Amino acid sequence: MEQIALDYNSQVLEFNGEEDHVHMLLRYPPTVVLSSLVGRMKSKSASAALDRFGSTNWGKHKRTFWSSGFFLCSVGGATLEILKTYIENQGR
Repeated sequence: MEQIALDYNSQVLEFNGEEDHVHMLLRYPPTVVLSSLVGRMKSKSASAALDRFGSTNWGKHKRTFWSSGFFLCSVGGATLEILKTYIENQGR
């Protein structure tokens, strides 16, 4: 994820998740198309995980790893420390 972010002139500041989803705090320039960045992260990470651990079988989709959607939001009024703490504490 970090290398892909760098390819987009972006930075992963925090990364964590739970059994069925992840939370990521990114710093990116306004020129980055976030849907492209996230799509690339999902594609590359899915390929790497499936190549390493094998495919999951969900019906007809033998190489399904991520769901097709994602949620993005920008934040204001919260410090980076508050956001990092929120992500660090996911799943607890």
